[in-house]
Amino acid sequence: MGKFLLALIVIFALLFIGFYFVSSSLLTHVSYEGLAYLTQNSAKLGVEIADAKFSQVKWNPWRTIVWRNFKGDIKTTQEDSLSAKREFVLSVDEAALQLKSLGDRKFVLTARGLSAVFRRPASNVPGISEDEEDRIDTGHLKIPFQLDFLNPKAGASGLRILMQDLAGLITHGKTGVAVQFSAVSNVMAKGKTFKVRLGIRQEGDQYYLIMDREDIRVIAEELTKGTQERVSEAELDLVSQHPLLAQELLMIQDYAQNMAEQAHRLNPDISEDPYRHVLWSYLLTKAYGPDFAERVTDAHEVGDSKEGEADHKMDYNNNAVGRRYALAGYSEPSLLDRVMSDSDVILSSREV
Repeated sequence: MGKFLLALIVIFALLFIGFYFVSSSLLTHVSYEGLAYLTQNSAKLGVEIADAKFSQVKWNPWRTIVWRNFKGDIKTTQEDSLSAKREFVLSVDEAALQLKSLGDRKFVLTARGLSAVFRRPASNVPGISEDEEDRIDTGHLKIPFQLDFLNPKAGASGLRILMQDLAGLITHGKTGVAVQFSAVSNVMAKGKTFKVRLGIRQEGDQYYLIMDREDIRVIAEELTKGTQERVSEAELDLVSQHPLLAQELLMIQDYAQNMAEQAHRLNPDISEDPYRHVLWSYLLTKAYGPDFAERVTDAHEVGDSKEGEADHKMDYNNNAVGRRYALAGYSEPSLLDRVMSDSDVILSSREV
């Protein structure tokens, strides 16, 4: 009897080991098939995935699949002036897909140890070279979703919607999925690296990627140090609500400030403030279009009690001139002469 029980235990152990290796091999195969599907279909959503791989996949426990050391090259296409065109290497220490409820077909996807190293082409954005890199570290992502995997047609439709929503988070910083996300972005400014916290803000049924406004304030104060400029609360809100554009927005403003100061040093007859506003608005318009450019420059004026009404009117006027110059296709080197000779430019608040 004892030998029979021992043999039975050995048989069950061998069956379990065999099932484990077969299921692991099958799980690896299915995982790579899934990556191939994502690679083929994600481009339709404005996101291209290449060289995606992982080092290990396993059951942990039976309702959870865990992938370790995921890595892939991600490229987003620019659908419009406000979508983020990015190339980055995404790394995840551990990703897990858990079946929370079989009856309701509910799942939770989590990613721990998420990081991304960005390389961004920067046409129309002075101050950021094509080799400029920034990165996101210590990321944590949690996405609950429902997928009817027992109904192939409904399941395929649900998967497409989920992919579309997640692509929206990468390209536009918003999604319809109840995502939880936190990370730290490393932003370069004035040759220094600043840590900026990232998170999610919910508005109705939409979820928006945001940057911590107080962390943005620290960067803005560094950029305006030693100048008469300041960053308004409305500007902080706008930049924090557009984290995919945040560094570019800050760099454009810094570039316009530096160019205006340099022009005034070389020729004291040049009016620094009008040139700065025209150039700033011009660059914003070329990068993001006139509507968003106007939102950015208007936010700069809102809540500024240090300037009088005449100063604000001058700034609003010169910002409008900058947008007009950009839409007319004037080159940046020609702007300074135009500012000094164009009767539409207000050179002093005394002219208002």
